[in-house]
Amino acid sequence: SLARRRLAALKSVAKFYLRYGYSQLYINSQKVVAPKLNQTIPQAKDSAFFIKTGGMALELIENQDRRGLWIALMLLCGLRISEIKTATRYSYNQIKVTGKGNKQRLIQAPARLVDALDQLKKTGRGGYQCQRNRIAYILRVELQITKPHSLRHTYATFLREEKNCELDDIQVLLGHSSIQT
Repeated sequence: SLARRRLAALKSVAKFYLRYGYSQLYINSQKVVAPKLNQTIPQAKDSAFFIKTGGMALELIENQDRRGLWIALMLLCGLRISEIKTATRYSYNQIKVTGKGNKQRLIQAPARLVDALDQLKKTGRGGYQCQRNRIAYILRVELQITKPHSLRHTYATFLREEKNCELDDIQVLLGHSSIQT
């Protein structure tokens, strides 16, 4: 929010002036508490969306379109957008990714998806391993997926509701260090 950004700017200026002996501004700025934000519960899509979008992703992959690979990695494997850049083939049905904190994990994936990692160009212009901001922009603008991270939530919900997976297993697949996440 605007108030939170202004408070952060004020605290930054106060820290700068602290070097020149103006400690009172810094002390008082640290007492100010940022306003609370309304937190929303992440929304996952239903199983019909999962099937429809998964089919669209596989169709795009068959047409050698990197956008399909991005969607499939998030929807069928539960990857974060930032993890797409690190996705590589590990075996005929596994992908190796590096997630938050440089933690590596292996993820089960459909063989067609793993093959697509080898077939599509990895880096450079048109490669699937590009910056997360670029991926998010293309998914929002070209494919009208307004919240790309919701694909990851949909994957987790599908595992829980349709496949009856335990929360411990979903935690490991998504790369969370805490079960509460």
